[in-house]
Amino acid sequence: MANRTHEKAELDEGFNDTIVEAVWRKGEILPGGDPDNCRKDSCGAWIDRDQYGVSAENGWAIDHIIPVSQGGTDNLNNLQPMHWKNKKV
Repeated sequence: MANRTHEKAELDEGFNDTIVEAVWRKGEILPGGDPDNCRKDSCGAWIDRDQYGVSAENGWAIDHIIPVSQGGTDNLNNLQPMHWKNKKV
């Protein structure tokens, strides 16, 4: 269990719950699925709401569309949910 906490700390970028929820809602809703629990990122990978910040099978993180290093901001328009394996580094 301690390992899971460590994994979460690596992916958690310090966004508040309001931003995390707003970014989650930007994920693609799956036909017939529960949009409160499961969505897809822009690469088509399945992500689970309760796996935010966790490098698990359906874990996800918040991705900057335009990286901060290239002038991107933390504005909601520049954020998207992304499976942790698809997240740009």
